Amino acid sequence: MASLLTACFFFIFLCCFHDAYSGAHSLSVLHTELAQCADFPEFHAVVMLDDTVIMNYNSDTSTVHLKHEWIAKHLTADQKELEDLSAREAHNIMKTGLNNTMRLTKSTVGPHLFQWMKKVEVNDDVLVKWDVLFRFDGKDFIRLDQQTMNWVVVRSEAQSLERQFTKEPDWRNTWRENLEHTVVVGLNDLLQKGKQFVERKSRPVVYVFDRKRPLDSSVAVSCLVTGFYPRFIEVVWQRNEDFVSGVESPGLLPNHDGTYQIKITLTLAAEDEAEYWCHVTHSSLSETQTEPWVPERSPTVRGVAIAAGILGIVAVVCVTVRICTRKKTAQDGQTQQQPALLIDVSSRPMEQPKETGGPSGQLLPQPIGV
Repeated sequence: MASLLTACFFFIFLCCFHDAYSGAHSLSVLHTELAQCADFPEFHAVVMLDDTVIMNYNSDTSTVHLKHEWIAKHLTADQKELEDLSAREAHNIMKTGLNNTMRLTKSTVGPHLFQWMKKVEVNDDVLVKWDVLFRFDGKDFIRLDQQTMNWVVVRSEAQSLERQFTKEPDWRNTWRENLEHTVVVGLNDLLQKGKQFVERKSRPVVYVFDRKRPLDSSVAVSCLVTGFYPRFIEVVWQRNEDFVSGVESPGLLPNHDGTYQIKITLTLAAEDEAEYWCHVTHSSLSETQTEPWVPERSPTVRGVAIAAGILGIVAVVCVTVRICTRKKTAQDGQTQQQPALLIDVSSRPMEQPKETGGPSGQLLPQPIGV
């Protein structure tokens, strides 16, 4: 169950924060606090390097889990203990944030979730961009704008959080130092320690298949490319001698093993007998890989299997969310305590929270350090 929850929140995170810069690397942290959802850990924290989970924590185990051997090798026992302590402190911060946000939004019947997302991207050791976002029940709540260094309030109830974050005269420098120096230094350190992991390459597997659309007798021809890493890839369709525009794609999606997949689909008239090729260019390939499509070919068995597998994953996530929606704790209004943040490099807990009683009360403590 916990792994399903991780996958679901990971996908949400990518939808919010996904950008592709060729050669760029990123460090991301996602904290999620749940209330009135007894089937899942109350708190979950995930640290990602280039969209691959390298550390996670949940309130059921109360310990940081290192997902790769190279992380465990370079993290000392003292550092690991500090990460555990940091995570437990962050639990209190996120619990307070969720409790107060539920009160301000008059959200009593659950389940509810409160998320804090932070991402920093570098290219050749130089900062490219950063993002800081808080979300409530899956919708943006308040975001820190990099250009203006002002909080952008999405929901009026988030004004209390804005007042808290801006009450210190030097708050902008505090956040800027954290995002543009401390996290960047930590990210570059991870890139050096995990160089072999970061620079690994996985060759794409390409499937070309078609599906007739009964409503208008057109044919949807898809090129599914999966299993590749790194994520930067070029997939184009060619018709006879010309490259084709006007294609459809859900975009780049993560696989469970840290690789990626992308599907590019053409819509053709049933009588179209032109020759089509799918061209794939990736750093793991010595030359462009080309796969043809033959008109009126039935979907390949392997192509159908892959498509069915994707639909199966979506179905599992939907069932998981539905279970969480149907079940809540026995007492209405009872919020569940949860742990906190992860890697010292990417985020540190803020000072210990104090719950207050009015709309102007403190939602989250003022951030210090990372």
